[in-house]
Amino acid sequence: MSVKLAPRIEPRVIGLPYDDWRPGQWEAIEQIEEAFKRTDCVVLEAPTGTGKTLIALGYIRATLSQSVVLTHTKSLQKQYHKLSGGIQTSIVMGKNNYECQLPYDALEIAEQFQMKKGVPVDEAPCAVGFQCPVKDTCYYFTAYENAAQSSTALLNYPYYLKEGMNVESMFKGLDLIVADEGHLLEG
Repeated sequence: MSVKLAPRIEPRVIGLPYDDWRPGQWEAIEQIEEAFKRTDCVVLEAPTGTGKTLIALGYIRATLSQSVVLTHTKSLQKQYHKLSGGIQTSIVMGKNNYECQLPYDALEIAEQFQMKKGVPVDEAPCAVGFQCPVKDTCYYFTAYENAAQSSTALLNYPYYLKEGMNVESMFKGLDLIVADEGHLLEG
């Protein structure tokens, strides 16, 4: 990756909710940039409380990288989103986290697919090839499109490994993949 890091930028200038970096954070961002000049993979190992999330977001914002951040949990996805102020970031989770938006008064569809109110998208008719008439307003597909168009998509490991690695995925060809708690990826 050959992205040039700007001179020291304060967090608020790049949309992060702090006036200044904690000791060592900007230096870590600079070290990450230097490491990327020699390799395609950089590991940041730092103690709890260092602010690794802010370091990752700071690097992404300071280099204007098109990126995906992978987390072990949905709550960590939400932490990244909150810390970023929602600016330039978008979350998408697995289809089982979104309710199907098909109108249930369409009895023919409901009977044909044995649908019940509250069915998740992964069990909805679209999961078996049905051309959904409300796909444009579906919470899942809207979240997917938003994340794909965002400069930083926030995904969890199970979702990325199932959906993001798909041949047709919009989460390919990015500048940077951040694997938060990467030691948990294999599990």
